[in-house]
Amino acid sequence: TVIEPIPAVREKALNSIRGVLEKRRTLSERERQDILSSLVISEDRAKANTASIVIEAILEDLELKRELLRSLSE
Repeated sequence: TVIEPIPAVREKALNSIRGVLEKRRTLSERERQDILSSLVISEDRAKANTASIVIEAILEDLELKRELLRSLSE
């Protein structure tokens, strides 16, 4: 799950993930497609509530980080 409010940044994240997957020669095209289809890329923070693992990567905005972590713990 990738949560990002800016559409251009969401697209850049998806392209970056595609690039990483394409470099993995051990993955078949089917495996790459399965991985991509399992991704959730959205601006809606609520979608992170169902994630098993959350990696916070908010740029240095402490209040925004706290707000995100509070919302995930509810």
